[in-house]
Amino acid sequence: MNPCVIGFSGRIKSGKTTISRAIAEHLRWPCSSFGDYVRAVAKDRGLTLDSRVVLQEVGETLIEAGWPKFCHDVLAMSGWQPGMSLIVDGIRHVDAVDEISRTVAPLRFFLIHVGIDEMERIERIHVHDLKDYSLTELHSTETDVKDALPSMALLVVDGTKAIDIVMEDILTSVKAVLLRPTFSEGE
Repeated sequence: MNPCVIGFSGRIKSGKTTISRAIAEHLRWPCSSFGDYVRAVAKDRGLTLDSRVVLQEVGETLIEAGWPKFCHDVLAMSGWQPGMSLIVDGIRHVDAVDEISRTVAPLRFFLIHVGIDEMERIERIHVHDLKDYSLTELHSTETDVKDALPSMALLVVDGTKAIDIVMEDILTSVKAVLLRPTFSEGE
């Protein structure tokens, strides 16, 4: 596959991390994660890592420092260099999509959104015993991922389908777009 960057968004417990890591492994591409980066920053600050509320607050401070730095640091965490293919997990904001697209250019950036039936998602949340999830659902980090990102995505996949079927759908869609010629403005 031609070099590109593929990002994954989805609500809490949609399956986005499982899918993004499976794609990264299949393609043998590095994978970077907003969630892993935020957890690393929280750990460096001596904060608890088992509270989504704390992690969301850390994420907010990183956003306040500016999207360019935040996104650059997330990409750099994987060893990404310009021109390299990459998988990016855990995109939660429209501004992150915009900044990653600018940062990785001229490579193409594709957003894949992982959707899931709400009852299935709630069941996964209970199985994983996420104590503070009801507070996190109301947080600003969940607004874009619920409302805006699905419409920005190249593809919305079902997080309850078998991983091999989802991977095939994603890879087929990305390859099809990569094969289309791109035109400069004015052509």
